[in-house]
Amino acid sequence: MKSCNTMLTVLNIVKVFPGGIKALDNVSLDIRCGEIQALLGENGAGKSTLAKIIAGYLLPDKGEIRVYGRKVTFRGPHDALKHGIFYVQQYPQLVESLSVAENAALLLNEDPHTAYKKVKEYFGVVSLNIEGSTPIYSIPLGLRQRLALAFALALGAKLLILDEPTIVLSSKEIEKLAKTLRELVSEGLSILYITHRLNEVYIVADRATILRRGKVVARLDDPRKVSREQLASLMVGEPIGKFKRPFRTKLRSEKPYLVIENLTAENDYGVVALRNVNLIVHSGEIVGVAGVEGNGQRELVECIVGLRKPKSGRVVVGKKIIRSPRDFRDVGGAFIPEDRFSMLAPPLTVCENLIIEKFFWDKVSAKMFGKHVCKHTMILNALKKYNVKGGPLQPLYSLSGGNQQKILLIRELEKTPKLVIAYRPSTSLDVLSTQMLINTLVELREKNAAILYVADDLEELLAVSDRIVVINRGRIVASLDAEKTSVNEIAKYMVL
Repeated sequence: MKSCNTMLTVLNIVKVFPGGIKALDNVSLDIRCGEIQALLGENGAGKSTLAKIIAGYLLPDKGEIRVYGRKVTFRGPHDALKHGIFYVQQYPQLVESLSVAENAALLLNEDPHTAYKKVKEYFGVVSLNIEGSTPIYSIPLGLRQRLALAFALALGAKLLILDEPTIVLSSKEIEKLAKTLRELVSEGLSILYITHRLNEVYIVADRATILRRGKVVARLDDPRKVSREQLASLMVGEPIGKFKRPFRTKLRSEKPYLVIENLTAENDYGVVALRNVNLIVHSGEIVGVAGVEGNGQRELVECIVGLRKPKSGRVVVGKKIIRSPRDFRDVGGAFIPEDRFSMLAPPLTVCENLIIEKFFWDKVSAKMFGKHVCKHTMILNALKKYNVKGGPLQPLYSLSGGNQQKILLIRELEKTPKLVIAYRPSTSLDVLSTQMLINTLVELREKNAAILYVADDLEELLAVSDRIVVINRGRIVASLDAEKTSVNEIAKYMVL
């Protein structure tokens, strides 16, 4: 690696999107050689916009970029790559229909065999072992992140921009990633680590810059000296503690709405992931699901919403056996998946992504037509309620990841569903937005909805749930009263 003090400097960057939305307002920062600098901010603070400007995906309206002290102009990602800047987006931009070797060939501009051989040299560094013939679509998202890192190193990256790199990773995978990043910076690589997950800052960051509403509000030379509450307050501009548990009435109904009976299911590799699971969720109840990632949570959710066929047993909602996603929708089901792009269309506008849902279309199309439907009070009020930073006519892809997630939440939750299945729904959401989600779900509970909420954050589960079940090795091993249990007790059952 090149010997230096400062690898990259950005000075007074301004970016204004159509409609007069100022995403960045005179933002400046510097990234030293051989450091991990965290870039923090709430949803829509401008983090991803800044990353895309540094990586050449967007042009700034004002300001300049310097690499090793020299002013540069990036007309596209290839210009940034020539200067050693590689951007790993939230969901790595790989061609899913092609193999690992074919993707390597596209990036390195060489034949697949030679390109794969060069990338494979870095597999040991990123703890990866994948054959060149493996199609991208068959690789879990966590491993795709590591593959993207190997591609970056093969391209000679000097600065890695990691945009929310852990949103699809389990706790163990996050620990492995942190170790890998530490090893890379020890060799002189620089990393800009974009996140809103505060605990990760203490694990990986040497320094931190905090954005709020497009402006730099704090620079921290040692973020470990700042408490989690102080970091959160700097991000959102007001004091924030742990998640607050909203007031709720007692269980409104003893009537089961979701009944899972003797459910056994296999994962994608034909290995049994669920073993004789029995679970009931009543109308007017929120049941949280805790467990170390990979213990059957995904398979449980997919069986409930009709995306996975169980090997034995059944899922009953109301009086209907669920065999397909259509069955799930027919009984008033709402689904918030881990991967928002499985249910959103980025090229369409915010409004179009909402009115895809029949409930919204029926409400807004009766009196308004064409683009005018996007000015319907219902659409505008929903965007305001969820604090979406972006207008109804903006393309969805132009919004930050957190604001895209909010569009999915609006579409699924504002129709007042009878059943909500939420699988890691706070993915990409900041602290305030997660609290808003918790409050919204408790409001739906008060309207007699049955809710199943799967999450990794135990404090989040304690705030939202009436009851928490723990899944371990494909079995329900505990059912706990959320008001009477603790993080430590839940964790004890997770690692039995």
